[in-house]
Amino acid sequence: MGSGKQTRSPAGDEFLLREYGIHVVRCSLPIPGTINVYFVKDPLPTIIDAPAQGARYVDELDRGLRAAGSSLRDIRRIIITHPHFDHYGSAREIIDRNGAEMWVFREGACWIEDCKKELDHQESHRQRLLTEAGAPPSDVELVTGYYREATRFAEEARASRLLSAGDTFGCGGAVLTVVPVPGHTPFCILLFDAGNRVAFTGDFLPVFIPAHPLVQWKDTRSPTYKTTMSYVSSLRKARAMNLKLALPGHGPLITDPAKRVDRLLASIEARRADVLKALEEGGKTPFEIAREVFPEAPRESLFRTVSDVMGQLEMLEYEAIVRRSRTMPIVFART
Repeated sequence: MGSGKQTRSPAGDEFLLREYGIHVVRCSLPIPGTINVYFVKDPLPTIIDAPAQGARYVDELDRGLRAAGSSLRDIRRIIITHPHFDHYGSAREIIDRNGAEMWVFREGACWIEDCKKELDHQESHRQRLLTEAGAPPSDVELVTGYYREATRFAEEARASRLLSAGDTFGCGGAVLTVVPVPGHTPFCILLFDAGNRVAFTGDFLPVFIPAHPLVQWKDTRSPTYKTTMSYVSSLRKARAMNLKLALPGHGPLITDPAKRVDRLLASIEARRADVLKALEEGGKTPFEIAREVFPEAPRESLFRTVSDVMGQLEMLEYEAIVRRSRTMPIVFART
C-alpha cells in the first residue's frame, strides 16, 4: 500500500492512488450518504468493506471497480471493519459471484454469519433498553420499524478467515495489523499500516462530530462491557499511533487523525457535562436526558441517542457520581 514515503497533505482520491495504490469507490446507501469501499489491486485484489445488499449497490461497486481497471469478478478478498449492514450487506453476493474470501474480526463474526438471528436478538435488546429508559411505546414501535427496514440490506455470509488482535497480512505492498477499537460497536477494528502511519478506520473515526451520537451497540453477551468507556480507551489507543492519514468508512479522507481524536475526546467530555447538567434538577430517565442532550434528533434515531446517554451514565455510575433506581423505567440521579 505504500513505499514508506512521508505522507504529504492529501488532496483527495488522486493522492491515495498515487501514494498508496488505493482506489476509493463511493457507493450510495438506502439512507442519506455514501460508503467508502477501498480497493487495492496488488498483490491480491481486495476490497475493504462492502456496500449494502441489493442490485443497485453492487452495480455501483462494479462500475467503480471497472473505472479502476478491474471488476467485481476479480475480487479475491473482502475485509470487513465492523458488522453494520452498510459495511457487509453485499458480501454474500460478491462471494457467490467469484468465490472471494471474507475476513472478519473473530468476536463479531456471528453478526455476519448468522445476522438474521443476531438482528432479532438486537431488536429484543433495543426494545428492552428503550422501555427501561422510559421511551413511550409509540416511539419504541417506530424505532423497531426503522431498524427492521434496514435488515433488508443485510445478507448472511460465511467468513473464510477469523481475524484476531495483532494479526498481520500483506495488502498493496504494506503490512496491515488488526487493531480492535470497540466503541462505535463492540466489534470494530482498524487496519494499521505502521510503516506509513495510515489506517483504514471504518466508522471508528466519524467525519462529523458535533451533536451526533458516538456509540451504539452494547455487547449484551458481556455484562462488563461499557460502551463509552470502551470508546474512550480505543480513542486513546488510536491517539498513541500518531496517524498521518485515516481512511474512514464514510466521507472524505481524514488528514488530521490526531486532531480528530482530540475533538472526539473533547466531545465525549462535553456530552458528559450535558448529561450531568440534565440531572441538576433531580432524577430523570435516560429517555428524558436524551431528549435534552439531543433536542433536534429525529425520533427514529432514539435508540442511538439513548445508547449514547446510557454509555455516559454507565461511566458516571462506575465512578459513583450517579446512581440508578430499581424502578421501571429506570431513573438516574446524582449521588
